[in-house]
Amino acid sequence: MLKNIALASTLILLSINTALAALSWNFKSDIRAELSPTQKGVWGFMQNIPGNTKPAKYTLLPTYQSNCDLTRWHVPRDPNFSCWQDIKSEAVIGTPTKGTFYLYMIPGKDNQLILRWQSPIAGNVSMTGRVTDTDDGLINCNKGGHDGIKWFLRTETAILKQGVIANGKGASFAIPRLPVKKAARLYVVIDKGKNNWCDSTDVDWSIKQLTTVTPPAPTVFGAAGGIAFTDKVASTQTLTGIALRTQWWITSIQGLTNGRALPVHGTSSSGARTVVKWPANEYLVRAYGTYGDYLGKISFVTNTGKVLGPYGDADAKTSPKKFDLKVPAGNQIVGFKGRANTKILYAIGLIYRKAALPPAVVAPDLAVTLAQPFPPLTATALSEITVTIKNLGTSTAKAPLTLTMPMTTGIETPIKFARNVDAWVCITNNATKKLTCTSSKTIAGHGKETFKLAVAPTNSMAGKKIGAFKVTVSTVAGEKNITNNTALLIPAGTVKKLSLPGIKDDTYSKLLLNPAMIRKAAFSLPLTNLLAPHYQFKPDTKTYSGSDFYKLNIDRIKTHILPPGFPATTVDAYGDCDCMETFSYPAHTIIANSTLDKRGKQTLIQFNDNRDVTTHLLPLDASIHGADRAEPQIRSVVHLHGFKQVDEKSDGYPEAWKSPLGKKGEDFVNSESGHSVPHNPDPFVQQNKQAASLLWFHDHTLGITRLNVYAGLAGLYVLRDNNEQAMIDNGSLPSGAYEIPLALQDRMFHTDGSLAYPDRNPEIKSAPKLSMLPEFFGKVIVVNGIAWPYLEVEPRKYRFRLLNGSNARFYSLTLSNSAGFYVLGTEGGFLPAPVPTKSLTIGPGERYDFVIDFSAAAHNQTIILKNSANSPYPDGDDKVTAGLDDQIIQFRVTQPLSSVPRKSLPTRLRLPDTTVLKPVKTHQVLLAETVDPHGRVLPILGTVKEGIKHWMAPPTEVPKAFTTETWEIYNHTVDAHPVHLHGGHFKIIDRRTFSADDNDLKGLTHIKLSTVLEPKIPYEQTWKDTVIAWPGQMTRINVKFENAGLFVWHCHILEHEDHDMMRPLSVQ
Repeated sequence: MLKNIALASTLILLSINTALAALSWNFKSDIRAELSPTQKGVWGFMQNIPGNTKPAKYTLLPTYQSNCDLTRWHVPRDPNFSCWQDIKSEAVIGTPTKGTFYLYMIPGKDNQLILRWQSPIAGNVSMTGRVTDTDDGLINCNKGGHDGIKWFLRTETAILKQGVIANGKGASFAIPRLPVKKAARLYVVIDKGKNNWCDSTDVDWSIKQLTTVTPPAPTVFGAAGGIAFTDKVASTQTLTGIALRTQWWITSIQGLTNGRALPVHGTSSSGARTVVKWPANEYLVRAYGTYGDYLGKISFVTNTGKVLGPYGDADAKTSPKKFDLKVPAGNQIVGFKGRANTKILYAIGLIYRKAALPPAVVAPDLAVTLAQPFPPLTATALSEITVTIKNLGTSTAKAPLTLTMPMTTGIETPIKFARNVDAWVCITNNATKKLTCTSSKTIAGHGKETFKLAVAPTNSMAGKKIGAFKVTVSTVAGEKNITNNTALLIPAGTVKKLSLPGIKDDTYSKLLLNPAMIRKAAFSLPLTNLLAPHYQFKPDTKTYSGSDFYKLNIDRIKTHILPPGFPATTVDAYGDCDCMETFSYPAHTIIANSTLDKRGKQTLIQFNDNRDVTTHLLPLDASIHGADRAEPQIRSVVHLHGFKQVDEKSDGYPEAWKSPLGKKGEDFVNSESGHSVPHNPDPFVQQNKQAASLLWFHDHTLGITRLNVYAGLAGLYVLRDNNEQAMIDNGSLPSGAYEIPLALQDRMFHTDGSLAYPDRNPEIKSAPKLSMLPEFFGKVIVVNGIAWPYLEVEPRKYRFRLLNGSNARFYSLTLSNSAGFYVLGTEGGFLPAPVPTKSLTIGPGERYDFVIDFSAAAHNQTIILKNSANSPYPDGDDKVTAGLDDQIIQFRVTQPLSSVPRKSLPTRLRLPDTTVLKPVKTHQVLLAETVDPHGRVLPILGTVKEGIKHWMAPPTEVPKAFTTETWEIYNHTVDAHPVHLHGGHFKIIDRRTFSADDNDLKGLTHIKLSTVLEPKIPYEQTWKDTVIAWPGQMTRINVKFENAGLFVWHCHILEHEDHDMMRPLSVQ
């Protein structure tokens, strides 16, 4: 077969400029001079052996011929034709030395043909070029096997351009700026493809030296303090971002580049850190702001006119002056100069140079990769697969981003989970066996997003191999290449069998999982935001016109409370049967608007219990009232905790329960008064006629409230009003992603991950074999359903809606960095103004609304919310254990400031309270302790006059509706009790210590009240529904009763409430 002599012409233009007179080189014009026996010029003619990718191993063509023999290419010998070639490989490059110019370049049959340019200068160069497959027609190059050529333009370390050229076609390229060192080499590589038939190539390559323009020295604005600085910026460095620290002024500035970051000028720790970014195809051209004794405020402008900022505050110590720094047209800011010390930035100026041409906009191109599960896959235990999604294009991949993963056989995933500060929300559809994750974030060009998928092998997979995980990222707008949108991961090894050691505790009949072992993996799961949109119940607004309607059921589910490496936990959960992913622990949140405002609606909630089990999750003590008459173990009634106006049928009276078997609480009533509230089969009606506050709903079933709540039956109810919304709208109250509930609970676990609850009372020999304890205190702290979570925060204020949802534990909260809180409100709504405090004590059932300001925290600083409360509170012997129940949650100051927050909280949170409380009577109640028939401690209520009263006794609290009473709560025990009243809110008047004789609990006599009032706790001074009655003190409150009906009042320590510290409250 004849060889083709048609040449594929490659044109390459390369320009190089320096501060010297500009030089240039052109391959076509230089080739005749370069074709000499020495190959010592800037141009060289080389070839490459198959499989080599390193230019260092390229070799020169071995044979020079001034009378080039190309007869094998059917070209007659020409005495005026010179070339370099390799006879064996057939690679050749040559041209006539006289007459008409033309070029022969043919790659070898096995080797690549290479043109080399060796730089005689150091500086910057530009290049232009073209590569052409010439197809000169000596044979038919358009038939059988003639596949054109491949070409590459590269440096010694990287490919700059590349392409494939069909027969008779060409390709041009340009490199506007490329730094080179002296003797650095650039290469054009011609590859034959499948064969070197019809691969004759034409090349034109031009190189120019780029002259460097030295910009004038930048002007500096500001004060004379500090030390002068000037960034040293390499010629290859460009700004990709700026890190600022701000208080009321700019405390530091730092340029972030495509290489090493520039130095920090100013403080490296004080003030809120903000990272300013802009798109890859933009650059900064202007900075302006104000200054006085220091830099007060600064904004930046990109070449597209986009304004970034302002950052800092205009108020400097003296009247601020304005500055405005602009770079000449066609230049870009690359660094800074000015004056600073280690505390503050005094003055600012700019360093700039000629702007590089913006990169070509390339469509978004998503590529997904997966890392091996960690911890390694273990049966029933949680592992996480790190997913990395890169945008290989230069244009932004816009939200929403969607990732799907079919369920691998033998793998379970949580029904719903969120990652990366709720940017990624994942939902498992068990019907389709698919996990779908959606992100609200965009991915900038050349950016990436990383998050973790939660997976757990089933128990049956122990010792077996898991099949491949397949993850696919859906295409985004403008994306063309989808070849790398799917990733497969084959897990290493086989699934391990779960084997967690247990510890013995005499109050549990089964071994416990050691809390210290759990704590080793603490702060490894993110906090669930119970106010995030995906964690809210969606109301039905059509069934009941003008009302929000919810249908909530109870189901038994598995959830991951414990960190990776530990198994899932079975809980009972509220949820909407029409939306199965809403079954969760804690329950999804209900949002409502106060009917005190025009936009408000009442809320209707239909509660059902269709659990198909008959045995409780936890050991049930059948010796206490409400569980001692063969009542079903599975039964429930819900209490909406915190409403001051509510009908008795919608309050969740403890005896108004129903079981899935159809049995009802009224069938088991054991009351001397004969009065109770029957089960309500209709929707509970909540009027929402009160100010904005955090309420909650939880089980309230007589005799098993402690068990049902511990098993998971609790959720939040957030009430909004116009006053709160106005503060949110004007930015003075943190909101959205910066308003986060913290529902605190404590738990213990068995080695299989199941909830552990004490069922033995070894200190009381006469106690039943299955017996409750006076209180439960767990060593594992759970926040929003996660054991010891972390929360990534920005350097700004966050509003936290705090609930103590524990059975018995009190919390005394502080921050590990000794910063304080600003308390905004309580269960009854806002305080008159924010109250600063260094510590906050909260009892079971109480809620507080408070703010933590992370603005002064250092970037990457971690801050722990700590607890120091003994159990029982306040003087119990069970002190907190370091590293366990003394730690609540870890805050990580890792997120960049997404927007400039308002600096100050409101000075006034609510209008002055003009409510005049005129008590019609004073009622004295008693908190006491006795023993039950089995010899166990029995906390109990009563009256000061008559002594203790059991649940079954007729009501002794019978106020009239729409009146106010003063209650004096005498705590004649050694522990604090959180006292909760249904059917009314109250205000705390005062507290004072007392002494008295208890007359065998038949009433207090010889009462001596201290003449000195206990100091008021500032953050309690508004409406409340739960109050801490301290031991040995009389706590005085004014209670406003809103509705007639049968309600209850009780201690909110749930073990006390169940046994027997609860009384009926009959409002007439």
